Amino acid sequence: MITLAIRFQHPSFSSGDAGTHQRLAEILTRPCFVSLHRLSLMRRDRQTAYRPKSAEGIVEYLAAAEDDSIYLDSGRRGELVAASRIERSARWLPADSRSPAPMLSHVVVPLEMQVFPALKEALCELAIALRTVTGAATAAASFDEGHNFVLFGKVNLVRALTTGSLDERRLMERAAGAFYSEQVNERIGGPEWGLFLSDGHLQKLDRHALRATFADVRELSEFGLVYLQLTADPVDALRPNFLSTVGRARQTLAPVLMDLSGLPVHAWK
Repeated sequence: MITLAIRFQHPSFSSGDAGTHQRLAEILTRPCFVSLHRLSLMRRDRQTAYRPKSAEGIVEYLAAAEDDSIYLDSGRRGELVAASRIERSARWLPADSRSPAPMLSHVVVPLEMQVFPALKEALCELAIALRTVTGAATAAASFDEGHNFVLFGKVNLVRALTTGSLDERRLMERAAGAFYSEQVNERIGGPEWGLFLSDGHLQKLDRHALRATFADVRELSEFGLVYLQLTADPVDALRPNFLSTVGRARQTLAPVLMDLSGLPVHAWK
């Protein structure tokens, strides 16, 4: 099953931030997220307090000061096909963390083109609500591959390279976004089918070049958040000719790309 996988790197927010809680609850209970119907609390990697998804439950769980995030998924019946984690608290991070966007939230859901317009709208609004610094979206061949993408996970190198839509440089770019997390307010690892960029990136980029390179460029908020989409069809991200599309995007995004020359092999292989 082809999935759409989206990650958001953003600052933490308070358990007392009722406005953000209400906004997130409204977005996550829209029909385009119907595959996410079970709600739980997360404390580090411990998942607990399962209940059916509801706006009231999301607000209540986001306000739980002792927990760091909420988790939504497709439930225990059958194969897991959808998941979303909204991270709220940075209290588990190392004291020396320098990332301007230490939270990593994500959504992985089945790709259904009939609801894709509504889903894209909801994801853009989710990015705004989270005050996203940077983010990325791609189609993945399975739920597991999509989940791995949003968590910056390493991949089976041989399998990844045989798909034709990935090469070693793209794997390095994907790893760099996590390895150089202190740079994410100004730089990104590399192009993806969908990108969220904020003011620190946009100050270095040519807006006319962005519109010439990306099929969809959306100004999302007054503080400079922009959504970029390379092609109209998310499945293009799985096709062999996508490498040439990524190559063209690199030229436009060059001023904000991370330097990969010092990236250690263990970060991506």
